[in-house]
Amino acid sequence: MTGFEEIYALGVASKASSPNYAVAIAAFKKAYKLDPRRKVRSGKKPDPGLFEVPTRLAAAYRLNGQLYEAQRMYEWVLEHQDSRFARVGLAAVHEDNRKHVQALQLYESVLDRYPSDTYALRGVARTLASLGRVEEATDAYEKAAEAGEGRKNTAAVILALEKMRDELVRKGEADRAKHVVLALERLRDSERSTQWMEVRLNNAPTIEAIFAGGVMRVSSLVRTYRLDAHLRRVSQARARRHGG
Repeated sequence: MTGFEEIYALGVASKASSPNYAVAIAAFKKAYKLDPRRKVRSGKKPDPGLFEVPTRLAAAYRLNGQLYEAQRMYEWVLEHQDSRFARVGLAAVHEDNRKHVQALQLYESVLDRYPSDTYALRGVARTLASLGRVEEATDAYEKAAEAGEGRKNTAAVILALEKMRDELVRKGEADRAKHVVLALERLRDSERSTQWMEVRLNNAPTIEAIFAGGVMRVSSLVRTYRLDAHLRRVSQARARRHGG
């Protein structure tokens, strides 16, 4: 492999499924050297995507337990570009180093500009929990669940809340855990409602009503919510035609 795109793809793949972070680190280092976006003409601004590879390299360092290298790389990126991804990554490094106040400040700086960033919202929640601010952490987790799309985000929030609840119970702080338990109940109720709705939408039968040679198709949404009313109207219309 000699091309930038091939080596970059190797780095991404090595960091994803069945991760090999050492390979990912080596690939991202080489990819950055070969990145054609590094060739900036005099007086021109660099391509905004130029610092994507170093940011991914920093993430690979962190996941490989090389926190010092990860911090230096994230800070280098931020010296050249105000990247929210680098900010979130650097905040996570501070979390790993138990520097929760610094982490919280960075996460909040991201949310000032991107209030729906689920990584930053969950990061705020984790750091608040680490600082013993249980109710604030729980509220932050709920905001993260509301802001994110998809079950992966909701599942991550539920797992984090369960961990916080269990830790509080283990410490004999059951009263403080009540706020967490209530939040879990709300999230699970919401998740069950979502699952029920998806089942209804996905499994609702297609309605093909054939009257006077015409075919009428009703959308899945209408089928789900107005099926009974539609069938009643059809029945009444037929009764009027045959009775009139």
